[in-house]
Amino acid sequence: MTDQMVDVYGVPCDVHPIRKFRDGRHLGAGYDLRDPATWFVYDREAGREGNGVWHKHCGPMSTFEQAKQWINQIREVR
Repeated sequence: MTDQMVDVYGVPCDVHPIRKFRDGRHLGAGYDLRDPATWFVYDREAGREGNGVWHKHCGPMSTFEQAKQWINQIREVR
């Protein structure tokens, strides 16, 4: 599943949701539709599932797997 949308800066992007944290935040891996060879990590606020705005968090990364691995290595905060 992907979310095709326009990010907070008005850039069209395609984000693949990867992980939902206990506090409700979401992280996903995506790319700017103008440059699909470069991947970024995106975040979305809690409670905004399905209609929240994705914000570019970090990157660029060379592959989807690299972005996904970065997300999955984050530890949960209690």
